[in-house]
Amino acid sequence: MLNKIIIILCLSISLTCFAQQNKIKDIASQPNKFVSTYQIDTRVYSTIMLPMSYGNCNMQNTSELRKINPNLIKRIDLVYTAFPIGDFNELTEKRIQSLYTNFPNLFSNPQIEWNLVAQSNCQDIEGAKLLYHGFVIYYIDINKKPANYSDINYIKERFKDPNNTDFSKFVFKDSSVLKTLSRNADWSKILVVADLTGSMSPYVAQLLMWYRLNTKKDKIIHWVFFNDGDFKTEDQKKIGNTGGIYDTKSDSFEVVLNLSLETMMNGNGGDAAENDVEALLKGIKLCPECEDIVLIADNNSPIRDLELAKEITKPIKIILCGSSLGVNTQFLDLAIQTKGSIHTIEEDLQNLVDLSEGQILKIGKQTFKVVNGKIVAIKGM
Repeated sequence: MLNKIIIILCLSISLTCFAQQNKIKDIASQPNKFVSTYQIDTRVYSTIMLPMSYGNCNMQNTSELRKINPNLIKRIDLVYTAFPIGDFNELTEKRIQSLYTNFPNLFSNPQIEWNLVAQSNCQDIEGAKLLYHGFVIYYIDINKKPANYSDINYIKERFKDPNNTDFSKFVFKDSSVLKTLSRNADWSKILVVADLTGSMSPYVAQLLMWYRLNTKKDKIIHWVFFNDGDFKTEDQKKIGNTGGIYDTKSDSFEVVLNLSLETMMNGNGGDAAENDVEALLKGIKLCPECEDIVLIADNNSPIRDLELAKEITKPIKIILCGSSLGVNTQFLDLAIQTKGSIHTIEEDLQNLVDLSEGQILKIGKQTFKVVNGKIVAIKGM
């Protein structure tokens, strides 16, 4: 009996070691991500550095990692130099093995993203030695305020009492959302798709305020909020699959408020472009019965995925936020392609699809012209 137990234990240990060796080989065989010089990304996570010397697999600073709950670790980058040109697989495996020897529990966490990052900004060994080599551990610091803390706090402070209906102290430099929704009281069965990335908090506040004061809660039947990818880096954002999109069909103000805060806490855009069309397509799919599709858009951000607009099957009513210095022509193109409309603080621009080639369009102080089916800004008129 004892012999059987010993055999079973030996087999179990052997299988575990085999599985971990396979894990190490799988990580080491990933394609390299090439960069000129590695830059630490501190927008979302805190970091711990485990340096190694050039060509060496011995780690330094391991005591800091022992203080972190492994379940809070989200990403591990192994950083080295692509010099000299050749196969680094053996050294890479040794470095990953060294990490496993010190912290085996990291390798059983399926939530951790592993990256091999090769730096190319060196021409000789001396230059390579000056660049960082080793692991960079990204983890959630529960005491760290998110990068968009001020935007989140802006909403929290104004709606800390979700039953409050006295918004007389609310002052908005640009009240495009409030003015547009008030002018278009006939909109019904609304799908709201709203950009909640950085700088959009005053417009989100207007939307929430309008909804709180509106007695007909059934006007909006579906909500979609998006943050352009949940803090993904720019190279991780794929057209049509960027993510960071949240939705609800609830007519509860508190549910909608909490969803807006959740969206903001999970991402704030990062780069300039936003995934407006991806969010629109998801919203239309989730709510086929919705009739008036309203996009609350950041006029100052490019549309990441305008090429997908041909897939939109309903007219889009676009409320432009922050357009006082000029209208982003991408949103004019989106309105034309979807047979939709543009709405600013001052006016509603309908029937844009009916504009003919060469026709002149005035929006505020701007002048536009239809050229080859697209609207372009012109000067001197």
